[in-house]
Amino acid sequence: MNIRGLGMALSLTSVCAFAEEEMDAQEDVVIVEKTEEEELTGRIESINDDGSLVISVGDWEDDASDESIGTLTLSGEEIEAAFADDISAVSLIDYKTITVVEAEAEEDTDAAEDSDTEEEAANTDTAEESTDSEVADTADEDAEAADADVSDEDAEGEDTDAESTDTEETESLETEEIATSDLQIGDIITFTMNEDGAIDTITLISAASDEEADAEESADTAEEEADDAESDGEA
Repeated sequence: MNIRGLGMALSLTSVCAFAEEEMDAQEDVVIVEKTEEEELTGRIESINDDGSLVISVGDWEDDASDESIGTLTLSGEEIEAAFADDISAVSLIDYKTITVVEAEAEEDTDAAEDSDTEEEAANTDTAEESTDSEVADTADEDAEAADADVSDEDAEGEDTDAESTDTEETESLETEEIATSDLQIGDIITFTMNEDGAIDTITLISAASDEEADAEESADTAEEEADDAESDGEA
């Protein structure tokens, strides 16, 4: 083999080795997709000595006709979490008026389920008795439903336009930065948590009145004193 042929062989060997190294490097690359954090809504139940919060979470629902009004239905679940070092804390300039629906006790839930079962059985009997009369009215109802569908299509178009307007207004809601130390018991907040379980964003959407906050704080203090007294008695 002449010198030229030897040089070409060495060049090809180098290219192949480089290609293998590049493929190995690409196999080591791990692509991590960033997942969107879930936003939660809840009421601050207590503030610990270290500044962390105990929050009752629930399902938040905006009022369709007025974005400044909403309902928070508590689930009975509580979250205790501290603040992240780089937390983003803001407050709505115009607070929402929020109706809070307390979570039902388990016993009440069981009783409600039994009541619903009995009511369903009674409704079934009534429905069977009235089946014949309903069949006679079916033709008229179908005709009315056809007319109603046309009206509903027009209404849906109007609702879509209204929803677009509401979305634009919601995105333009003004906020201002607040200190986490300004939060108090009874405040309604939306928040997200990072992978370490710390609160990294928090928005105060409805502030508790001073009277509500004082009442909650007094109740917590009385409960703590009762627990301390009970512990001393057992000791």
